[in-house]
Amino acid sequence: MASPKIKQVLLDFEERGKFGQDPTAPKPYVLMANENGITGSQQTKTDNVIGGDIDSGGELYGTFVDVGGTLKTPLYYEQIGVLLKAFMGAPVTEDLSTAPTPKPGYYKHTFKSNVCIPSVVVQDFLSVQCNKTAADRDVYKKFNGLRANTLSITASPDSDYNIEVNFIGATADDSIVNTTFQKLDDTNKIVLDATRIKNSHANLYINGSSTPYKLAKEFSMSLDRGTEAIRVLSAGAMVEDSKFDLTGSLNSLFDGDMYKKAMKQEKVETKLVFSNDDYSVEFLIAETQYSFEDEARSYGGQYPLNMKFNGVKTGSTDAKLSVVVINKVATY
Repeated sequence: MASPKIKQVLLDFEERGKFGQDPTAPKPYVLMANENGITGSQQTKTDNVIGGDIDSGGELYGTFVDVGGTLKTPLYYEQIGVLLKAFMGAPVTEDLSTAPTPKPGYYKHTFKSNVCIPSVVVQDFLSVQCNKTAADRDVYKKFNGLRANTLSITASPDSDYNIEVNFIGATADDSIVNTTFQKLDDTNKIVLDATRIKNSHANLYINGSSTPYKLAKEFSMSLDRGTEAIRVLSAGAMVEDSKFDLTGSLNSLFDGDMYKKAMKQEKVETKLVFSNDDYSVEFLIAETQYSFEDEARSYGGQYPLNMKFNGVKTGSTDAKLSVVVINKVATY
């Protein structure tokens, strides 16, 4: 026998009002993933009893299955829309063939942080690919009732351009233990193009400037929905999100103007843009407050400008974060 290896990761969106259930007409996306860290871990308790001998008791029994983990994928101009829909809800989509400056075949998808998010189902397929024998079994692992919890992304000249989305879920199932396991139907699976977002595609814009901010060394952003699993007797867990926090860091060469803004926590617009020809992804934080993190100075050493930031929303701001994706995907 050989050990099965993961061959495919599918993600589909559950229907509203049918939390934790496979969609009735599945159209799962085939994800290009570095790693699927979503797991179902059986939690246990031990009976410690007085039974007449020093070695009495110790029986182990299961309580609940803790479902969750992080899905890590490369950044693609097409696939990022699937993960953004999971984290920020369904986008508003515009066909750019009818725009004032027409772009036939292109679509504009606008995601906003003030939209309710769906639950999703993720399924792994593991198989022995080479020298497979009759004793080797395919394995399906399926996780239902997943809601996005956190998302992180980093842009720098030498970083791997990946996106990580952490999920918390309700139930886990697999084809080994469950003899009546129903795998997610992939008859109508969606395989998107994979146009890679590369390091050279990134530009950062600060305070409404149309000129890229040239001093940035690394920009990282973390989003947090405060998602948690609420244990219930009959359905494993109900999973709900509770907020939308946006934090991050900007490390750059020293800039007196940004230093003053950070010291005063002034509100400025921050925009991270990936673009290549007619493809683009734009993260817009309408109101960003930076704070300065001082460091020790040494002889001959550079004095860096390392800042933390928060995305905020006041009464005049539509959404704390908006993301605009332009690609050839007609709908998500």
